[in-house]
Amino acid sequence: MSILNPEDLSRGCIHFQDQYRKLNFGAAQQMLALIEQTVQVEKVAIKIREAIYPRLLVAVGAPQGTPIPDLIWQLYAIYAKSTPAEMMALAAQTGEIFDTGWKNLAADEDDLSVEALKSFYDSLPFPVGCTFRKLISDNLQLALQALPFWAVTHIKPKAAFDFGGNSGLMTTLMATTGTGRCLLVDFSSKMLDFARWKDRRMGVTNVEYLELDAAMSSLPHPFKESFDFGVCTEVMEHIFDVEKAVATMAALLKKDGLLFFSASFGHYPYPSHLRRNVVFAGKEDDLLRRHGLQPVDASFPFPMAPNQKLYKKVVSSTSTHRR
Repeated sequence: MSILNPEDLSRGCIHFQDQYRKLNFGAAQQMLALIEQTVQVEKVAIKIREAIYPRLLVAVGAPQGTPIPDLIWQLYAIYAKSTPAEMMALAAQTGEIFDTGWKNLAADEDDLSVEALKSFYDSLPFPVGCTFRKLISDNLQLALQALPFWAVTHIKPKAAFDFGGNSGLMTTLMATTGTGRCLLVDFSSKMLDFARWKDRRMGVTNVEYLELDAAMSSLPHPFKESFDFGVCTEVMEHIFDVEKAVATMAALLKKDGLLFFSASFGHYPYPSHLRRNVVFAGKEDDLLRRHGLQPVDASFPFPMAPNQKLYKKVVSSTSTHRR
């Protein structure tokens, strides 16, 4: 998907007017479509930052007008008892730290265990691996990643979860814009610790936190079939037992609940993407159908990424399990 840079919008409008006056209607329509798509992306990005910005100010005790990147690095520094400069330096080494750690862990993927996989994620130095700083991504990347948030503002679920939600950006967004009960599910105790702390600092009180063990052996009863809406984006390609993870995730949804899902099973080799999961590439619909989830048509303000899709739970988890 192509969009204009925000600073180019005025020039795009001038170009549209010029082509229209010259009766170059095809070129004018193309530019108008690009302008419309850019505006929709900007609206989603603004809505996200509007929801988070005042709470970030409170969390770090900063004055109005402090840029969001400064707030993120200050937040990280307070949590890590460090400095913004040190946090930025570590984040800049994310690729190198991640790649080195993964090569040491997965030199032979055939011997990789679920315990070793969990240990790898928990061993990453903070803020490496923490995705809360997606807030400072470019607007297109942020808007695509936050399409589930746009869906929440229209579906208005009473309860929603993010499965594999890392540091809880999505659950914080949902919790601050009308969703009464939110659940952050992750496998990393380190990320969940930061998420709890961050939400307290931001005054967010309606998020629960669930750490799944590596084997996903059980799902606490209060969470089963309790949620109207769920999110799972770019998680399953990292999971040791995908079938079991999808079953656990599906069990959270009520019948007729909706799931916003994406995965990059075919993006291999890539650090932390497991070779064993390549078999699911292009077969995501079949995978989710086995656990009672059917793809549904959905209308969003701009095109979803090719691997993003909305699913509906059509049978109860009990019925799915019996089959």
